[in-house]
Amino acid sequence: MGYEDTPPRPALEAFKNDYASRTELNHKILSHLLYDAFGEPEDVARVVLFLGSDLSRHVNGQVIRVDGGQEMA
Repeated sequence: MGYEDTPPRPALEAFKNDYASRTELNHKILSHLLYDAFGEPEDVARVVLFLGSDLSRHVNGQVIRVDGGQEMA
């Protein structure tokens, strides 16, 4: 899973002292994404809805990344 626009997680809190502000940290993170925006929790929910629907009846054993292109960048 990629970076979602949610309250800071403990893993990101460890880096907060390396940057002057949360805005600077966000800019650094976004520079590593192909899709220049943080994901929303709804982006993950859409994938879950798809996987729970008949549209995904032949999908199995797959890794579906919802990461704004982070893996590709």
